[in-house]
Amino acid sequence: MNYSSTVHKDTLRPGLMVVLTIILGVILLPIVILALVLSIITISHSKIVSAQEEPAHTVYLPLVQGSSETTPPPPPPPTAAGALMFGEDSFRSAAIAVDDQGGMHIAFSRIAPLLPGKQQALFYGFCQSATQADCSDEAHWQLTEVDNLAEGWPWVQLRLTPNGRPRLLLMRPISRDGVPFGGLLYRYAECNTNCTAAQNWQALDITDQGTGGGLYNTDYSYQSFALDHLGRPRFVYEDRANNAGAHAGAYYVLCDGNCTQPGTWFETRLDSSGDTVYVDEHAALTFTDDGRPRVFGRDSGSLADPSSKLVYLECNTQCADSANWSLPAHLLSTNSGSGIYSWSPAVDENDGIRLTFTPRGGPFYYLWCHADCAQPENWDGYSLDLGGGSGDYSALALDRHGRPRVAYRDLNSYSLAYLWCDGLCESPNPQWHVTLAEDSAQISDEHPISPLPACVRGGWFGGLRPVLALDAQDNPRFAYDAEYMMECLQNPGNPNDPSTYVEAKWWTSRFVFFPQPSSVKSTSVLPTLSNSSCYFSIKTPIDVSFRAVFGEKSPQLSQMEGILRSEDSAQNDNSTWWQLGL
Repeated sequence: MNYSSTVHKDTLRPGLMVVLTIILGVILLPIVILALVLSIITISHSKIVSAQEEPAHTVYLPLVQGSSETTPPPPPPPTAAGALMFGEDSFRSAAIAVDDQGGMHIAFSRIAPLLPGKQQALFYGFCQSATQADCSDEAHWQLTEVDNLAEGWPWVQLRLTPNGRPRLLLMRPISRDGVPFGGLLYRYAECNTNCTAAQNWQALDITDQGTGGGLYNTDYSYQSFALDHLGRPRFVYEDRANNAGAHAGAYYVLCDGNCTQPGTWFETRLDSSGDTVYVDEHAALTFTDDGRPRVFGRDSGSLADPSSKLVYLECNTQCADSANWSLPAHLLSTNSGSGIYSWSPAVDENDGIRLTFTPRGGPFYYLWCHADCAQPENWDGYSLDLGGGSGDYSALALDRHGRPRVAYRDLNSYSLAYLWCDGLCESPNPQWHVTLAEDSAQISDEHPISPLPACVRGGWFGGLRPVLALDAQDNPRFAYDAEYMMECLQNPGNPNDPSTYVEAKWWTSRFVFFPQPSSVKSTSVLPTLSNSSCYFSIKTPIDVSFRAVFGEKSPQLSQMEGILRSEDSAQNDNSTWWQLGL
């Protein structure tokens, strides 16, 4: 057969089209890929989450000196596996702990005002279920009234021994002739088997009317009570009931066995050196893995600087002897005024200390010390801008890898927020993330309250005094209080007097839990760090807004702002700098 070397034109056209198609594909392919990448990035940063999607989080970055950037409020909470409120009574002092099998233990108090037929009581609850979701149903909880006394024990702290047995420290105000005297009485309670049966609990009053720790501010933290590595109870307190007597001062209290029997508790003075230590409502006690106590309190300030300082004390041997306690290490100022300040410590597996700290007016600090922590120069840290001056009532826990997890009150919505760091947490590039744990609007939906006569409006304010516990898989479990605030007329009989006052009228305790959210990778802003110290900028807090609860803000709410957040805290000088170790 004779083959021609000439190509036919009908054969050329399809080949040319193939070549052109390839050329166009090479040109357009990068554009298509770029568009897809941009769309993925946009979706991954969206805060709109469907029920099937992973909840969105906001990444919070360390605050740079002199920065004027503001942080947006946390995104909506993740879909919780459980959020509980046991009835419509007025409750307070929510506490939670998780045992090694994942069982959740809770405690809280019923307080005045009381519904008809009810009286003050202390509750203990337990849920042990094969799935976390089962504990979101109250039917899976076993609840008992541990102590049903007429005078009531409105404050409770809950801890678990290494084998999961509950221990409680109960507190109530001292009264003399029916009048609150100032200070607290302390009662210890424990159970060792079938603890949802009230008869299996035993208790002992530890202090009497002559000695009692001071509690002048009910907005305290739940961290003055802890168990050592053997499960033995210890707590710290200050005797203010006898502030003019020989027993006045700060004390470390301990029991080594048979702790519901008289004569088994002992105490040692913490401030015998003459360096004043206030173990007040914010005091915190924690232990190293081998049972050495670490205490955080505050001092009384000085003539040169009347604002009190956060102080740290430790003991490493024979801690029933005051001489073996360190002198107080003075760390950061709590700032002046009457606003809220708080801190929360945790000890890692190497006995290093991690600490969250928020002075009056903010900001929120994350601090750490790896060794010899009684020397202030061994502490480092940085501040985080959580938005709107948030960070009050922080509760810190460390996961299995020593990474910090924090519950705190978000002031953008007066709700409970959850903050965590997944890497490089003590470096210039920490990876912090945040989300709401529960919005206060959820409480309003479940427990609506109408304003009382002569009250113009009201709303739930949550995130108070949170407690954070992690299960064996590092999933967070929260307990916290919320209060219903009402704005009422001062003189309801006078239509020409628009003046109002604001007051908490009702309280409730909440329990929330969900799986640990996954983190979003991000680039962090460099904090100000050095080898021996860390500088912090004390920023003036952003003005408080009540739109999230009440709607538009009105001039009459100025009194509420004075109650919930001290106006004095807004007087901080932006140019003020503090250095650890000064």
